[in-house]
Amino acid sequence: MANTIKKVILIFWGRTGRGKNMVAYEFYWRDETGKEHFIGILPERREKPERITEESVLNWAWKIIGDNSNVKDIYFVKIDV
Repeated sequence: MANTIKKVILIFWGRTGRGKNMVAYEFYWRDETGKEHFIGILPERREKPERITEESVLNWAWKIIGDNSNVKDIYFVKIDV
């Protein structure tokens, strides 16, 4: 599933003319048993790198998850696509 999403992001990125180098974030959450669950991929579109912080990146995942009290451990992996 993640590879399919990456392909869609690459197609979108190419059509917007933003260039070939792109950063994105893959989000996961870990349940109480240690099993990891994929949340989604967020392409980085901000032009000012100083605005990119760990907190600002994680805010997106919390917006997707919502007020789910079962989710405590969210992390992301920065990827180049």
